Amino acid sequence: MSRVLPRAAVALAAALLAACGADTGELQAWMERERQAASAPALPPLVLPVLAPETAVAFVAEGVEPVQNPFDAHRLDPAPAAASAPAGGAADVPDPGREREPLEAFPLDSLRMVGSLAGDGRMQALVQAPGAIHTVQVGNRLGTQGARITAITETAITLRERVRDAAGAWSERGATLALQETGR
Repeated sequence: MSRVLPRAAVALAAALLAACGADTGELQAWMERERQAASAPALPPLVLPVLAPETAVAFVAEGVEPVQNPFDAHRLDPAPAAASAPAGGAADVPDPGREREPLEAFPLDSLRMVGSLAGDGRMQALVQAPGAIHTVQVGNRLGTQGARITAITETAITLRERVRDAAGAWSERGATLALQETGR
């Protein structure tokens, strides 16, 4: 019995494979008839309607100033402002061509006052920037806005920086770097 079962399975497989090799002409003819019957009728060509041109309408509110374009290049680039000299005059505009000091490469919030030195009747401060400690004095500049040091005490550095407001005018603002104890 154990030999009969495998032989029967082999005989059945051979019969199924023989059926696959039968004449397929009738099948091909049926497929061709179905393909022709299933073809879709031709659609008429698509005609798009002609639209009337749009007319632009300008809205002007009475008593309201026109809104400035926030993407205007003169608001982003400080160089053209030097040529136009805002209300305060050319003296208010920072000089874009001057040579930058080393501590102007760092934002003010990344700088720390870590000490002060007094000698020869003048005060100096020790400022820690990422990677080094620098000695500064009144007149030096710090931060990416070019803030100028106006005073140094044992506990703080007082700064004045010129910043540009939303209207493009230059104004001054004060800042202070206070002495920070190192945790050592």
